[in-house]
Amino acid sequence: MIYQRNSIFVVDTNVGMVANGKSDMSQQCKFECSRRLSEIMKTHCVAIDSKWLILKEYNSCLKTSGEPGIGDMYLKWIFTNYTNPEKCSLVEIKPTDKSCLDFVELAGITALSDFDPSDKKFIAVAIAHPKKPSIVEASDSKWIRLRGKLDSFGVSIIFPCEEELEVIHEHKCH
Repeated sequence: MIYQRNSIFVVDTNVGMVANGKSDMSQQCKFECSRRLSEIMKTHCVAIDSKWLILKEYNSCLKTSGEPGIGDMYLKWIFTNYTNPEKCSLVEIKPTDKSCLDFVELAGITALSDFDPSDKKFIAVAIAHPKKPSIVEASDSKWIRLRGKLDSFGVSIIFPCEEELEVIHEHKCH
């Protein structure tokens, strides 16, 4: 899918991990995640939180050296560009406590009541951002059930490996 130049995205950590080949996802999925990250770095913008919660997670799973994979290159690109508003949009989110696992921005979203707390920061950033960027999600099949549930908040989820993720989700649900 081609997006308008300078679109803004929130990118889940697993997109970089899949692009690096650090998952059980297929080679095709690895290719799609690599292509997506390359496209984002060339012509788009990434939204991250100003508290660096997303960057801390990226940093724990990817290498700041930018090597050897495209996910590592993406992390280095973020650190290089986080002060460039054309490449990186810093978003203020408000944690509800010191654990930083739930956020004021998510109040009242019942679909998130049993959602993985470590993933909520991505949703909070997308909702808090004035342009409501799409969230790119690669390998966590729990996100499939959120498809359409964030629409009322103006946020969509992009799955580079949607068919593969749906199969995984179906197997986990049965």
